[in-house]
Formats: sequence, structure tokens, C-alpha cells
Amino acid sequence: MKLLCPGVIFPETITLFGAPVFPEAIPPVLEEKIRQAELMTTRLEKISAHQALFLLKNCLSPPKLLYILRCSPTFSCLPSLQAFDETIRKCAGKIANIAMDDMVWRQSSLPVSRGALGTRRVDQLALPASLASVHSAFDLIKQIYPQVDVNCIVSPAISHWQVICWTTTRFASQLVCVLGLGSVSPMFVVAKNLSTSWGATACLVS
Repeated sequence: MKLLCPGVIFPETITLFGAPVFPEAIPPVLEEKIRQAELMTTRLEKISAHQALFLLKNCLSPPKLLYILRCSPTFSCLPSLQAFDETIRKCAGKIANIAMDDMVWRQSSLPVSRGALGTRRVDQLALPASLASVHSAFDLIKQIYPQVDVNCIVSPAISHWQVICWTTTRFASQLVCVLGLGSVSPMFVVAKNLSTSWGATACLVS
């Protein structure tokens, strides 16, 4: 197709400031991030463990993807997110010189405030980041396009979030959801525009 239509830009290649514009463009962008992560993690092995772990946590894991997580519905591309996490998991295991099995990885990916390493998994952050981004930009969106239907934007994310909360947590009975203004507001969510508030559920049940 590209040979027949030279110069034509296809949906899977369209990005705006590095973020995918269409869902078709999300996997290629994430694949490029995975390749970059694989290259950078090999270089971390050449420095001290303490420095490597600090850079891995604060520079090379969620920070490398947070902009894309907030700008695009990346939660719909779970295999790509998990592939990125697997790259970080292998690197963390080599740095800490431990067998990073599923349980250890799950615990180490919790925030430092909960006694873990804080190497957050992007497959857990994608959904909170997307919902928080919509809420933080909602007023501006209404000013630019008053006819916008925010329900169409957040409904897939909310449905996915509800499924996760109700099917994977033993604290589901404590979760009270109220549907309004195109959003789900759990009783313990304080600031809907903050990813940490939406991500509190995942931390609570891990």
C-alpha cells in the first residue's frame, strides 16, 4: 500500500508530540519504547547496583511511558505493556541479583510508601493514567469543544476499571461506585485528576 500511495500517512503511523493519535498507532509506539528500554537496561548492568536501581525506578520504567499512558488509551494494548514490564522485570532481577518470580515482582512494583521498590508496572498504571488525564483536562476540553460527550471518551476505561476492581480484589465489598459526569468515583478516590488516587485500588489489593 505504501508503494502504491507514496507520501500518504496511515493511521498506525500518526502521532502528535510523540503520542499515538489513533488506536492503530499505539502498538508501534509501544514497540519502539520496548526496544529503547531493552537497549538502556543492558547499559545499566555496567554501573553499580544502587545507581542502576535508582535510574531504573526513576528514569527508565514508568517515566518513559507516562506521557503516552496519559495521552492514549494504552490499556487496550495489554500485551505490549506487559512486554515492557517484562523487560524492566528482568533488569530489576539482574540488578538486585534475585530470582524475580511473579510474587516478588508483584510486591516490588508497589510504591515505596508501602515498603516496596517502587518499580511500578505500566500495565497497572495505564488505566489510572488515562482516567486521571481525562479528568484533569475535562474543563479545557469543554471550553474548546462544548459538545463533547465525555462518556464516549471514558466509558471503555471505566468498564475496564470496574471489571478489575470487582473481580480481582478481596476488598470488592468495600468499593462503592457512583456513575455520574461520565466517570466512576470510588469512595476512596480523593482527587480524580491524580493517577495515584485511581491506582490506590491496585496497591491495596497487591
